[in-house]
Amino acid sequence: MKVAVIGAGISGLATAMHLERAGVDVTIYEARERVGGNLHTVALEDDFYEAGGEWIDAEHHRCLALLESFGTPASPADERPSRLLSGGEFRDDDDIWEDAMADLSHVHEEAKRIAGQLPEQVWDSVEWRGWDERTVADFVADFAISPHGKWLARAMLRSDEGQDIESVGLLGWLDAYRNYMQRGANQDGMSSYRFPEGAQRLCERMRGTLKGDVHLLTPVRKLTHDENSVTVHTGDGEERYDHVVMTLPPQLLKDFVFDPAPGGTLPNAWRAAPRAPTNKVALEFDEPFWETEDWGGALLCDLPIQQVWSGARGLRSVLLCYICGAEAEFISGLPPDQVVARTLRALDETHPGAKRHFVRGQFHDWVSDPWSQGGFTYSAPGFATRALPYLARPMGRIHFAGEATAAWFGFIEGALESAERVAKELTT
Repeated sequence: MKVAVIGAGISGLATAMHLERAGVDVTIYEARERVGGNLHTVALEDDFYEAGGEWIDAEHHRCLALLESFGTPASPADERPSRLLSGGEFRDDDDIWEDAMADLSHVHEEAKRIAGQLPEQVWDSVEWRGWDERTVADFVADFAISPHGKWLARAMLRSDEGQDIESVGLLGWLDAYRNYMQRGANQDGMSSYRFPEGAQRLCERMRGTLKGDVHLLTPVRKLTHDENSVTVHTGDGEERYDHVVMTLPPQLLKDFVFDPAPGGTLPNAWRAAPRAPTNKVALEFDEPFWETEDWGGALLCDLPIQQVWSGARGLRSVLLCYICGAEAEFISGLPPDQVVARTLRALDETHPGAKRHFVRGQFHDWVSDPWSQGGFTYSAPGFATRALPYLARPMGRIHFAGEATAAWFGFIEGALESAERVAKELTT
């Protein structure tokens, strides 16, 4: 059997690894000049940081096992002491407002209670379908009462979903919440680990195991397909395969050329599965000035920088600013120097003196990246009923993988989960 995989992100690489173990002849096509997709590690002298995805939750067993298989176990993450900043008031992570913690606990306990009542296939339930038009903002408004509690719940959930929660659908969020049913209200287990050599290095190790070709800088322009084969069209020509595995996110699939074109169900599903608008700004300093303030570098705040953490892993001093939602869309496409300066000004408001230690910065604009168009899939209103039932279904000899097609959608774990599933589709 001869299979083409479109996309050399971690989903495509894992799919190829599974298929080759089963004796399948696999070729990968990748539009970028590198493997990894949204996993992109930036090398510094004697150090590195992650420009894209970097966190591994304690429940992400596939990802943890994959790292172990290469003899590079995940690195425990510890950003403590971390801080909150809301309304000009700082709080350390061991001194959070009591009313905020009570509200946050209430939000998560109610989410756990309701998620536990959901049917396995939420899209089939007439009883629950109406919840797909509600938003997570509606839910937080119902269960968070205090000003600090409302802000904290909204800020944390925006970070989790990569989108302002007014744009996140409630039913899809509750469906995904079932992955976290064993967690406490403080969300122990979230972002517990990091990639010890960088996420992109893991992808390069995965590529190194493959026998088949990986064609970089080779965007696929069209797929023609019939009941016997699929033809991959690139700028270099065309090649016929028995099957194709498409790992591009739905946001890109809705504009992709299939011949013949799919029916209404799939395009509607792709339109209902948008990418979260997430960007990162990396700020390098001449020293880790925050450590002198007994601060681990992690900050959640009500300023435009939104969320900050220490990104360097070795000798360098780097803070990463993770910006989501409308703010990420606002800065997307702006001149990088302007975004870096804007971000540094905001950080200097939270920690006066940051400008004195500043060396250089880099804006990683995933929203404007034509091959990403955002960070990961999130559950917009309508996602649970219009997208979830269809994203993983094959279209004849064209199969679909990637985090959007998995129960763990939005995560690296979901990308690996989808690779397992699609490999089984093709080999059993």
